[in-house]
Amino acid sequence: MVQWPRGCYHSYMRSSRAEIDLHGLTDGELLDHVRALVAEQNRLAARLAAAVRAAETRQACEHDGLKSMASWLRSHSRLSGGAVSQLRRQGRALAELPALAEAFPAGAVTADQVDVVAQIATPENLDRAKEQDIDLPAIEAAVLGVATTRPYRDLQVAVGTYLAHLD
Repeated sequence: MVQWPRGCYHSYMRSSRAEIDLHGLTDGELLDHVRALVAEQNRLAARLAAAVRAAETRQACEHDGLKSMASWLRSHSRLSGGAVSQLRRQGRALAELPALAEAFPAGAVTADQVDVVAQIATPENLDRAKEQDIDLPAIEAAVLGVATTRPYRDLQVAVGTYLAHLD
C-alpha cells in the first residue's frame, strides 16, 4: 500500500505513475483517488480537444494525405464518428469561450459538460447572440457556474433555456 502524508495525495497523483493498491486504501482515500482520476481525465480530454482544434485549423491532416481532421482521427486513432464529432465540438468551444478553455484543463468540468456548453458556441448561435447584443462572457460565466456546482441535468436545462431564449 502506498502511504502519503495527509494533504499530499493530489500532488502524488499528478507526479506518480506508480500503481496504487486500491484495496489497501481507506474509503476516503479511495474516493479521493477516484476524484483525482476524474480530474486528470478531464485535463487530458481538454489537452486532446485543444490539440485536435490546432491540428484542424492548421490542416495538419494533409501531412498524412487526408483531407479532414475527422477522417484522420477515424483512420489513425480508430475513434468512432461520435467521438470525433465530440472532440471537434469541444475544440471549437474552447477556441470561442475563454473561461471554458481555462476550466476544462483545470479539471473543473468534464468532457460531457463541455459538450453541452459547446452548443452556445456554434457559429449559428454565436451569430444569433451577436445580433441580439448578448453579453456572451456573462452567459459563459453563468453556465460555468452551473457546470461547476450543480448536477449535469441542471447544466443541460440552463443551456437549453438560454438557447430557447436565443431564438
